[in-house]
Amino acid sequence: MGEEDMPGYLAAYSDHFSPAGGGSLSAWKEERRQRIVGKQAIVVNVRNLQVSVEGEQATAKFRQYYAAGALKTTTRKTW
Repeated sequence: MGEEDMPGYLAAYSDHFSPAGGGSLSAWKEERRQRIVGKQAIVVNVRNLQVSVEGEQATAKFRQYYAAGALKTTTRKTW
C-alpha cells in the first residue's frame, strides 16, 4: 500500500473504533502510517479463525501474523 492509499485505508475505520491496549485513535492511525508507508513487502496471515453466530450478529476471533521489514508481530483479534 502506498502513501496515496492511506487516507482511504484509515477512513475505513469508524470514529468509534477503540484500539487494542487503549490509546487514542489518532495515535493508532499514526502508528499504522509508520508501519505501512514505505515498506516494500507486507505479509499478513490469519490463523485459528473461529466464527460464532448469535442471532444476526457474528463474531470472528483469530490470530493475526504481520511482517513488514524488520517488524514482526502476532496479535489476537476479535471482530
